[in-house]
Formats: sequence, C-alpha cells, structure tokens
Amino acid sequence: MTPLQKAIRAATGNPKGSEAEDALAWQIKNCSELPAPARHVRLVAGRKFELDFVWDKQSLAVEVDGGVWMQGHGAHSRPLNILRDMEKSNLVQRLGYSYFRFTPDQVKNGEALEFIKELF
Repeated sequence: MTPLQKAIRAATGNPKGSEAEDALAWQIKNCSELPAPARHVRLVAGRKFELDFVWDKQSLAVEVDGGVWMQGHGAHSRPLNILRDMEKSNLVQRLGYSYFRFTPDQVKNGEALEFIKELF
C-alpha cells in the first residue's frame, strides 16, 4: 500500500477495500454536495457480506466491483461470484434500498461520482 493510499484510508475511515473504493471515498469526501456514507456495512441480518458505501437515510447502497473483465479469476467474473452478487443485490433491494454498482474505470473517470450526485 502506498503512502497516499494509507492517507486516503485514514481520511475516509476505510481500513480495508480496493484502490478504486479508496478513490471513490476520496471523491465523495471532497464533494460538498454529498453527505458522508457509512462504509463496509453489513446491511442484511444473518449475512456476512458488506456493502462498500451506504447512505441509510436515503436508502442508497453503492458497490465498486473490481475484476469484472478478468476471465477466470476476477472476483466479479466467476460464475459463482456472479450468482453471489445477484443474490446480494436482490437482498439489499428487498430491504428497500436502491443498489448501484460501478467499475473502477467509472470511478476513475468521475462517472460514478456524477451518477451518485444525481441521486441526491
């Protein structure tokens, strides 16, 4: 982990996560239009999975999915993991949350932040 990543994680309250999550957290933190989200939230009782960003008051959940295009070994490109992601999405939406997913490229080019801002 680079010194910059360590500083971002300290500033955004993220003890774990990917570089893309750190980047989105930094963008959100520096955007006066957005309230601070909760990070790495276990929203569904009895389930171990966590959501990257949650705005509970707005019933909004956001995920950054890395490894989408990595055939055979990307976290979100394996068949079982795709099924797990689908189940996670369905459970979160059943609780009444809007659930949005973004790629690291969408974070880097600012598309994810702009989309989130439109939700507020």
